[in-house]
Amino acid sequence: METQNAKKIVLLLAIGLLLPAASLWGDIWYVDAAAPAGGDGNTWATAFRDIQSAVDAADPTWMECMAPFDHIYVKKGIYAPASTITINKVVDILGGFPNSVANPTPAQRNWKTNLTIVTGGNLRSCFHITSICELNGFYIQNGFSTSLGSAVFVDNVDPAECPFGSWITVKIKNCWIRDCEDSAVYDDHSDVTIQDCILSGNSSATGGAIYHNRSSPLIERCKFYENQATAVGSLGGGAIAGWYGNLDTGQVARINDCLFYENSAANYGGAISYQQGYPRIKNCTFVKNTAGMAGGAYHANMSDAPRIWNSICWDNSPDELDLLDQAGQEVRYCDIEGGYTGINGSNNINKNPRFVDADADDYHLQSISPCIDTASEWYGNDSDLDKQDRPLDGDGDGTPEYDMGAYEFSFVDLMITAIETRPYKPAPLQAVDIDITVVNQGTKDATQLFYVDWYADRDVPPVAQEAGSRWAEVDSLGAGETIVVTLSSWDYELAGVYTMYAQVDTDEDVAENNETNNLFGPQTIHVNTCRADINEDNHVDMEDIARMAKAWLSSEGGPGWDRQCDLTEPGDGEIGIPDMSVLADDWLCKEP
Repeated sequence: METQNAKKIVLLLAIGLLLPAASLWGDIWYVDAAAPAGGDGNTWATAFRDIQSAVDAADPTWMECMAPFDHIYVKKGIYAPASTITINKVVDILGGFPNSVANPTPAQRNWKTNLTIVTGGNLRSCFHITSICELNGFYIQNGFSTSLGSAVFVDNVDPAECPFGSWITVKIKNCWIRDCEDSAVYDDHSDVTIQDCILSGNSSATGGAIYHNRSSPLIERCKFYENQATAVGSLGGGAIAGWYGNLDTGQVARINDCLFYENSAANYGGAISYQQGYPRIKNCTFVKNTAGMAGGAYHANMSDAPRIWNSICWDNSPDELDLLDQAGQEVRYCDIEGGYTGINGSNNINKNPRFVDADADDYHLQSISPCIDTASEWYGNDSDLDKQDRPLDGDGDGTPEYDMGAYEFSFVDLMITAIETRPYKPAPLQAVDIDITVVNQGTKDATQLFYVDWYADRDVPPVAQEAGSRWAEVDSLGAGETIVVTLSSWDYELAGVYTMYAQVDTDEDVAENNETNNLFGPQTIHVNTCRADINEDNHVDMEDIARMAKAWLSSEGGPGWDRQCDLTEPGDGEIGIPDMSVLADDWLCKEP
């Protein structure tokens, strides 16, 4: 016992010497609307009850290019601040943590199911941002302002130019911004990045959802619907209005893989209206947007010269595009109802895009759509609105090509994303259970029965229809759904490193758009008696201590996380004293 205690003391001292590096991950501050009053924000049990308190407590010394920063974790709930939340520090603010779990980890975070609502109560704006930060995973609603930015006002936050030519800006990600009055997001000289958001039911005189002034935002994979620009004498833009770009950074506005439907403007630009913003619009879909005067989908004012590529403009009124025929203007590889007759147009079509169900606002493409494999790789993006990879071989001719619009067409697409073994590091002859994560990343449900096979040890990859060491049947898997298939039980007789594979739809029962991604692996499993051999060199020594120090106090899915350091069985998703105790018990353990 004394020997073991001495070992642990030595290890604690060693880790203490190495831990300063771990502090570079920044602090975590916790917020829970249902927490007891008077918390210090240091744990979930003592969480702050409001977001502003966490921002105030965060370290003010972090600099933009010195990421990572302090993090603010916010549980599901309704947050109705008495005044606008001011974000004046370099922080990440993450919503979507479940309130049904006492100590949720980032891996349990889901912004769509764990609604983390910030409301202005139709009385005040919700967020005022004056520093580079990230706002991620919130429902922001019922904001009100008389000076723009009723949901989020990004106030003259200069993008930071970091080493190696990179830039960092304010980011708004995974948010639903709805029912706000007076330009839900106002981007003033800030080049904000807005990704994977929904903006609906917002209204303003100009730019119902987003209004950017002398700024060049990046807007990606967002949905805009039922937003309004209500003033006849304004710039318009039911969803987005832009007034000049950012001359300081030299950037232009970029709008990629976005869907605009049923937005409206009293005058111009039912979806988008710009004045000298020179936007670049790629792979967007505009449907059923309306303008009182012109430009149901897009309106160019004065010397604006947009470039619209790989997009669909259909059933907008009173017309699709209201452009000015300027030298820099381009409309290429687009499906435009009524055709495009302006200057600098090429490879455009005028054919019904054949949406899956426009009446139900499903603007994915049917298999007979003329927009499949007809866009240009020069203007295409790497993924679509569903985060599905582009390009795919939608027409089955053997060559992947880009589709027009926000969605890339696909069939069912089954793939395996992970193999997890329990225990993670088994001993010889110890029973092992296998968890295989299967996802249908296509846009169509897999309704046929299919097989999932696991191969315990292979020198070469298995082929289709080859039975595994263990297997299971799956009845069906919906589009976008993920399941975990559990197989049991297997044991490895001898210590060593074994190569595993897994295969989905082994017998090729399901017709898929991509039949080449059904195999997962190789992945190794380390079978030995030294659980704490973190770096898997068959010896527990100072190298293992150093690696644990780097991951110390991290949580699964968070900064610094290292699965190899989660030594408890089963893993608890946190690196702490229990893991260090295992390391101490195995100190100097060596495989024969």
